[in-house]
Amino acid sequence: MREGCLIVTFKATEDAQKASETLDGFQLDKNHKFKVVKMDDFDNITFRSEDFRAERTLNSFSRADFRLWLSDEKCREQILVRHQTETEIYWHDTMNGAPVLCYGGEREKANKKIWCDWRVEWSPHGSYLATFHAPGIALWAGPDFEKKVRLPHQNVKYIQFSPTEDHLLTWNGSHYTENDDNAVRIFRVLTGECMKKCKTPMKSPLVNGINDEVREFPHFLWSQDGRFFAECTDSAILVRDTDTFDLIKDEEGRKVRLKYDALHTFQWSPKDNVIAVWTLEKSNNPARLVLVEIPSRKELASRSRTQVEASMYWQSEGDYLCLLVTKLSKTKKKGTTNLEIFRIRERNIPVDIIEVRDTVKGFFWETKGNRFAVLTTDDNGHHPKLLIYLLGSAKCEQICSFDLPSSSFNNLFWAPEGQYFVCCALGQAQGDLLFGGLTQDNKLEINFKDEHYMLNFVQWDPSSRFVITGVTQDIQNEKINFKSSMEASYSIWTFQGRKLYHLQREKLWQVSWRPHPPSLLPADKQKDIRKNIKQ
Repeated sequence: MREGCLIVTFKATEDAQKASETLDGFQLDKNHKFKVVKMDDFDNITFRSEDFRAERTLNSFSRADFRLWLSDEKCREQILVRHQTETEIYWHDTMNGAPVLCYGGEREKANKKIWCDWRVEWSPHGSYLATFHAPGIALWAGPDFEKKVRLPHQNVKYIQFSPTEDHLLTWNGSHYTENDDNAVRIFRVLTGECMKKCKTPMKSPLVNGINDEVREFPHFLWSQDGRFFAECTDSAILVRDTDTFDLIKDEEGRKVRLKYDALHTFQWSPKDNVIAVWTLEKSNNPARLVLVEIPSRKELASRSRTQVEASMYWQSEGDYLCLLVTKLSKTKKKGTTNLEIFRIRERNIPVDIIEVRDTVKGFFWETKGNRFAVLTTDDNGHHPKLLIYLLGSAKCEQICSFDLPSSSFNNLFWAPEGQYFVCCALGQAQGDLLFGGLTQDNKLEINFKDEHYMLNFVQWDPSSRFVITGVTQDIQNEKINFKSSMEASYSIWTFQGRKLYHLQREKLWQVSWRPHPPSLLPADKQKDIRKNIKQ
């Protein structure tokens, strides 16, 4: 039988409709079916949009069971492990002596499907698990990790949730010179609807602290309440809202950028819609720090500096901002470092200035606290020290100094609830670890010293009870570091430094704790509980 088409004209619309319903799908023989299409539908079928839109059968999904895991009777945390081709979620069960498997893609394996093709990532509150696939991103949630929504975007390299988990940004990794109009997409999570598409911005706003290295991703930064997101160029910040996905308006109703000549970097406050902007010295104009409120564009504070390089560090509650300023000579030789602490909540935003004569290797705010740690060495990289300061109501003072046992220590991680920390040699062969903490009367306690050879990953669990250290491989460049592939492993420690578990895993790509949503208790109540709890 030959394939072809036949156009039939009926005298009445009712006859055409009846013929279409009766004959469409009629089985002519074993290999052929009769297909009937009305001419009214012909244009819609033949002239389809080139942009693929996933068909949805639901407007949204229920989130009623998304946090059931938090009510676990044993108060256990969950751990994500991605190794080889496996993606596994474990319960961290201290009584069992080893993590207990919660879900490892058994449902997908039974249906001969792959749960995750590449990378995997938790959402900020731990509500969703995002898996990377060639056609796009899939979000999973609930006690059984069921698929809730698919977000189509070919070959996604990075994703970024908004802080409230309402939106998800995806990026395919294309360079801004490629002018790819679909490089970046922003989806509404509940509906899977693509709200915005755009090219890769020419500049990434974040730099790696003291090293001043520009990061490849992200290109957009979200405000803490998810209402705004911003990108930048060398001379302006573009702030958009998530209602219209268009530039915010000024007092005259115009959609304009926030212009800053020689813009270097900017950061949102972790708790307020305030942007901290740092611009470089150029011609006769000094370098400047500007604090600006969004969406009013009101300038809250401004400071100018000459012949310096600087980096910014927000405290977790947005109460303080540290501008770490290193003086430069005319030949660009580095001099002394000043820590300029801006008290954001106080009238006129006063500034405390602390001079540090040694070379500063790292600055670290205590989470939810008013203390901070500084790692220093002398000019030759010797005599490493850990300095800890307290911001009192009247002044900032140093409360302790500790001589570190090795100059390899280069990073420090505070517990999510503050007080305890892990000082470590990240990315160093030795992998030194120092577990410590501060008492309520600000005395330093060093609990334990150990090591994790080739250490390149440290993460506290959300409850501040446990720490994971690991040697993971870069899934994008798995053949680059042979040593890390030989030592791929992770360990679980108590906050005091007692090792609970260690496991070698070939091709260990990722390991991470499942995040917690924000506490329902107000900040003052949390502070009161921490102050009066029996140690």
